[in-house]
Amino acid sequence: MGGGTGLRLDPARRAMTMPSGITVPPPPSSAASAKRSSPSLASVIGAFIRGFVLNRVDQARYSGPGGRVQRPGIFLGPWDWVIMRLMLEHASETVTELIGPDDPPPVEVVGEDASAPVVICCDHAGAAIPAAMGTLGLDTSDLDRHIAFDIGAAWVARRLAAALTATAVLASYSRLLIDCNRPLDDHTSIREISDRTVVPGNRGLDGAVQRARAETFFWPYHAVLGRVIGRWRAQGIAPIVIAVHSYTPAMNGTERPWQLGILSNRDRRIANPLLAALAALPDLVIGDNQPYSGLEPYGYTVETHAIPAGLANVLLEFRQDEIEDEAGAHLWADRVAAALGPILEDRSLCRPFEG
Repeated sequence: MGGGTGLRLDPARRAMTMPSGITVPPPPSSAASAKRSSPSLASVIGAFIRGFVLNRVDQARYSGPGGRVQRPGIFLGPWDWVIMRLMLEHASETVTELIGPDDPPPVEVVGEDASAPVVICCDHAGAAIPAAMGTLGLDTSDLDRHIAFDIGAAWVARRLAAALTATAVLASYSRLLIDCNRPLDDHTSIREISDRTVVPGNRGLDGAVQRARAETFFWPYHAVLGRVIGRWRAQGIAPIVIAVHSYTPAMNGTERPWQLGILSNRDRRIANPLLAALAALPDLVIGDNQPYSGLEPYGYTVETHAIPAGLANVLLEFRQDEIEDEAGAHLWADRVAAALGPILEDRSLCRPFEG
C-alpha cells in the first residue's frame, strides 16, 4: 500500500495496530465468535459521558446571545454519541479469519498527523480480495474494472492529502466484497450482479457470511474514519470532509461529458466556490451535481459522518478515463488542490452548517 500508512497485521496474534497506536484485538475463538457479549454497563456510561461532554462543547461553541443554540438539531446529542461510540467499539472487537497474514490491512491512512482540519475519504480505493477468497469466481480481468474499485481514486486521494496537508482514509478491499458506501441493508451492499456481470462468490450468502464481511472490511474502515473526524471534533473543530470517487465515461450507452463532477447536498459552502474556481480554467467540463446528485443521497459515508453533524463537505467524482493512470490522477489532484486551497483557508468552514 504505497503512499501511506495502514493498519499493521501481526501474523502471530492476528491483531491490527493502527498508525495512531490503537490496537484492534485478535479475533476470539470460533466458540466465542458464535456468542458475542453485550456492551458492558461501564462502556455505555463512558460513551454517554463522552457524548454529553462533546455535545455541551458543541453547544457552547456555537451558541448565540444568551446561550441559545443558533441552529438546533445540527449537533449529535449524547445518545447519538453513545450509539456511534459503541458502533466503533463493536467494529474493533473482532477481525475475522477472512484476512490472512499476507493480505493487506483493511484500511490505509495517509497523513495521520496532518495539520489541516480536512479529512479525505476514499470508499472504493482498493481492489484487494483476500487470498483465501480467490477471485469470487470472476475472471481476473474483472478485478481491474470499475465494478471492483473506483479507478484512479486512490491516487487522487493520496495526492490531495499531501497537497492540502490533510488526512486521507482509504478502504483497501474491493467493493465487490462489500460496498463501504452503502448501508448494510441496501440491496447493493454486496452485489450478486454488477454492471451485468454475475459475481458467483456473492450469490446466496447467508447472514453469517454477510456479517463476517461487514466486520472485516466495512466497520474497520468506518471506525478509523470516525476516529479521525472525532479527534478534530473533540478539539471543538468541525473538520471538512472531502469524498473522492470516480465514474465510468459512459453508462448504459450514454456518454458522460463531465471530466469532474462536484456533488453536494444543501451545504454548498465548498461546492459553489470550487465550481467558480474551476470554471475559470480553460477547456474543462465540470458538472454541478453530475453525473449523480448530492441532493439525492443514496450512499453511506458522507450521509453518516458529515451531513448529520453539519460538517462542510463535498464529493468529487472524477471521470475514470481522466485519472486511469497515475500521471493523469496527479494532474487532476493538483488542479483541484490549487482551486481548493484558498477556499479551505476560510476557517468559518470549520463550523457546522447553519443553512
